[in-house]
Amino acid sequence: MLNYECNVTTHGNQQFELDVAYPVEAGKIRLDYALDLYVFCPYQLGMNKDHYGVKKFLEDTHSYTRFTVPAIPLAKLVDPACEKSPLIRIRQALAKMTSASELDVEYIIYELRMFANIFHRQVKEARKLLKKLPQDGYPAEETISQTKTFIDDLQAAMKLYRTCVLHELVDPNIPDVIRQAANWADEQVSLSAEKQFFNICCFFGKDDRLSPAAELLRPHLSEEACYRRSKGFRTVVSPVSNDNNERFIYHEGVLKKWAESCLYLSASRNRFTDRLAQILMGVAAGVAMLFAVAATVLATKWFPPDSIPWAILIVIMYVFKDRIKEWLRGFFIAYIPALVADKTDDLVDPKVKKLIGSSKIRVRMQSSGDIPQEIRRIRNLSTNEFRNILPPEDVINFHKETSFNGETLMKHHLRLESITEILRFNLHNFLVGMDDPSSTLMYTDAGKIEKVEVKRIYHIHLLIHLCGKKLKNSMFFHYRLDLNRDGLIRTEHIRSLTSDGMSIRLAGNLLNS
Repeated sequence: MLNYECNVTTHGNQQFELDVAYPVEAGKIRLDYALDLYVFCPYQLGMNKDHYGVKKFLEDTHSYTRFTVPAIPLAKLVDPACEKSPLIRIRQALAKMTSASELDVEYIIYELRMFANIFHRQVKEARKLLKKLPQDGYPAEETISQTKTFIDDLQAAMKLYRTCVLHELVDPNIPDVIRQAANWADEQVSLSAEKQFFNICCFFGKDDRLSPAAELLRPHLSEEACYRRSKGFRTVVSPVSNDNNERFIYHEGVLKKWAESCLYLSASRNRFTDRLAQILMGVAAGVAMLFAVAATVLATKWFPPDSIPWAILIVIMYVFKDRIKEWLRGFFIAYIPALVADKTDDLVDPKVKKLIGSSKIRVRMQSSGDIPQEIRRIRNLSTNEFRNILPPEDVINFHKETSFNGETLMKHHLRLESITEILRFNLHNFLVGMDDPSSTLMYTDAGKIEKVEVKRIYHIHLLIHLCGKKLKNSMFFHYRLDLNRDGLIRTEHIRSLTSDGMSIRLAGNLLNS
């Protein structure tokens, strides 16, 4: 069974980010996915259609679609039999080249960026695993063994890239733009390795049992900085120059965006809705004009032309004509999104520059009684003895449908296992209506009055429903945002459910909220 993945995280203190992974089922001619996000807001925040509305919600929301980075283990990146490895693909392309004109420059640069992305993902996943092993009760010896394997696999991948791929690119027939891209990928890979080395080493340093694992990493902490310095790269931390460190942060961010940009699908606005709006506006003007012409004919039939009654009737009819036009315009503007969508985009593959899909977004401001019964049932699983006496929550429903040409997609992306949907939402408008961020409580201690400051917390519940027309399963995810007027404090995963109601994960307690 193909499962969806969903994760909600903080993005600064005023934004949350929803990351969803849609599984790609090979052999499907068309891939269709649907995301429904239900935002349950406390009534006192006033997040309804009268005080907030669809337009503001869309302004606060940014939605992106991208290819998920393939999960290729570090050891497989250097395996000549692994045809999915970017390093093997690059070497094969260079080996087949007999002249500069035969080299596909865009293909080589794409694979260099994919190598940086895959490497970054794998060292990040390795860091998570190494930190999880002791937490799950595995003996220290297992963590030490896995750390050594991680270091060996990482160094093997970097050695193949630096001693073979970079060496093979030092050829007069290789365009400079490829060598520049290769250096950028080299620098990005170095930064990824260094960051995870420090992260893991600091974690191991907190536990004496893991000190041997920390010692395995320690000799490598300075290697990558020395390597980047020898290559003339800008990303070297300076203990005395803040300007250099600011450039480090900027350059690191640019490199990451450069590598990831090959994954993001370009979204160009679909003009169908605009064209439909223009047609309907024309219909409104035509109906109003038809009424005016009919009124003029009738006025001329009933009264002598240029008489006072005739003139008064003509003026009245033209007033009605303008009102009919404006009423129809307002009606069409209000109901076009219901017929089509609030926003429609065409999705273009950055690798082949071809249209491969489309997306539609629709937002509705609802009351808790308007939402599907299944969603309401999951929301009410948490225990709250005050639920029956509290005013009902305001609900915002964000619905996005995404469709792909599966045949075209898989033709150019054989490594593709899933597609990632990213939704980033700004909570600024939610914070405006909140009370003071803290309250003072008093108690007695040995007869003395004491005070304690306590944060005033608001809960916003998120219910996410993921499904696809061509996939047999759908899933529900329940998250809670804890926030006050100072901003977003934390996100908490409450539960995940399959479409048959069987819980596949239960996180935390069923807290009162």
